[in-house]
Parts: sequence; C-alpha cells; structure tokens
Amino acid sequence: MEKVTKSGQIAKSMEYTPFWGVSEDLIDKRKWELVFFLSPVCDGICAHCWSAETYLGKTVTLPWHYNFWKSINPSRVREIRLTGGEPFLFRQIGGVVDIIRSSLGTEIPIRILTSGRHFISFKDGQEGVEETILNLQAR
Repeated sequence: MEKVTKSGQIAKSMEYTPFWGVSEDLIDKRKWELVFFLSPVCDGICAHCWSAETYLGKTVTLPWHYNFWKSINPSRVREIRLTGGEPFLFRQIGGVVDIIRSSLGTEIPIRILTSGRHFISFKDGQEGVEETILNLQAR
C-alpha cells in the first residue's frame, strides 16, 4: 500500500493504492496492475485463498472479453493478472490470453494466479518441467 506523506509525495510500501488523499493528477499518471477474475469456479481448498470470498461476478463470453480488452488503454497498464477461483478451470483461458495480446500487445506481462494443482508435474528435474509444459499446452 502506498502512503502519502505530509508533503503530498508518495512513499511506496506495497503495490496497492488507497485513493483517499492522493491527487487525481497523480492517479492519472500511474500505470496500473489490472486484476481480472476469470471464473468463480475452484475445486481447491487453499487456506491462503482470498478470491472465493471477494469474487462478485460471473464468467463471461469471449466476445465480451474482446470488447472489454479493446477498451483498455495499454499505455496505462503495467501488468495483467488473471485469477479466479482457479483460472485454468476456465476452458477458454487461451482465447482470453490471445484476445489480450491482440488488443494490448505483447509488452505487458500477463500473470496467471493459480494453485497449479491440475497441471504441475511432481517428477524431478527436466522431466517434470517438460511434463508440466505438456500439461499446460493440453489445457
């Protein structure tokens, strides 16, 4: 969380900004981390997960994603995070990533927040890495 000092300067302590006390001009000049909840569905019971309690939406179609991501100004985005529930349970995740890339370009990093339970290999070394990649590609 960022804190505003008495002089109006921002002292950075974490990633998220509380908007009270921060000038509109300063907010308008920032690049933002865009967190998008792909799906409320998750079959995990991860103790650290906060998204099941905060997700208020529903899954949407690829045409909706196309319109949404086209409306985003890429110069204002620092990073995109796709989450859920479990984002890899959203069958069209690859289509969403393709839409984001075609709409915003390839320079903005896309991070997927996942437990990884459905595709991570438990094999050691290179064999495990290769199996994980194959599992991801099969999604």
